[in-house]
Amino acid sequence: IQDSSKRTIITRDGYYDTKNKKAEFGLRPIIQDGKTKVIADKVRFNDSTGISQAEGNAIVIDSTQQTVIIAGEIFRNNKTESILAFNKPLMIVKQEEDSIYITADTLFSARLTDLYGVPDSLKKDSLRAVKKVDTTTKDSTNRYFEAFYHVRIFSDSVQSVCDSMFYSFKDSLFRLYKDPVVWSRENQVTG
Repeated sequence: IQDSSKRTIITRDGYYDTKNKKAEFGLRPIIQDGKTKVIADKVRFNDSTGISQAEGNAIVIDSTQQTVIIAGEIFRNNKTESILAFNKPLMIVKQEEDSIYITADTLFSARLTDLYGVPDSLKKDSLRAVKKVDTTTKDSTNRYFEAFYHVRIFSDSVQSVCDSMFYSFKDSLFRLYKDPVVWSRENQVTG
C-alpha cells in the first residue's frame, strides 16, 4: 500500500478506516515512512493524532539518526517525532567504527527544540524565529534520548551502568545519573 504521503505499507493482514484515519495491521507488517522504518507483529496508527503503536518484537529504524530501537512495545508521535519504548527496549546508535548499545526499562527520544523551546533571541522577530526553528528541526543533531531505570551501556571500548541517563546528539555527551559506573579498558570511574 502506498498512501498520499508516500508512506509504504507491506502487510498480509489489516485495515484502514478512511473516515476516522485509523489503521491496524498484523502478521508482521513493514511500514516505511520517510527515513523511518517500523516492523512489528502488530502496528496501529491514527493519522488524525499522529500516534502510532508497534507491539510484539517491534523495531524502529531511523536512517537519519543512524539508530535502531528494538522493544516489546513502541509508541511514536509522527507530529513531534518523539518515541517511547518499553518492555525490554534496546537502542543501537551506529557510529563510524563502532555501535553503542543502550538498554533500560524505558527509552524516550524527541527533538531538542521541543525540550528547550525557541531561544529568547529569536522570539523578537517571529517570522525569523519560525524560519530558524524550521531549519533547526530538520538538523540531524536536533535529537536527544533518555533512558530510565536499570540503564546499561555497551560498546567496544566502554561499558556503563546507572539508574538513568540523558544523551544529546548535539554534543554527543552521555549524562549518567544516580550511582553511575563506567568501565573503559582497565579503568573504572564512579560518581
